[in-house]
Amino acid sequence: MMVVGSNICPSESDSLRAVSHANLKNRLAYFEGRLEEAMRRSAAKEPHPRNFDSGYTTETFKTWGESIALIKERIVGIQRQLKAD
Repeated sequence: MMVVGSNICPSESDSLRAVSHANLKNRLAYFEGRLEEAMRRSAAKEPHPRNFDSGYTTETFKTWGESIALIKERIVGIQRQLKAD
């Protein structure tokens, strides 16, 4: 079955936008927390665990610098999406 067009009324669209905005806020808070943790562990010279970034990338990083750079990229992307809303 092929559906053409949209059956979403304006109130549903606003509701979806609010959920999306809330989701972005939650993702932003998550990545900010991960950034704090990565920076703290890097400063403490802890070894970088192979699975630290496993929740948000398929790449395996070997250094805290690589993880921190990726997390910062994710934060910037989410902030851009929030500004666009």
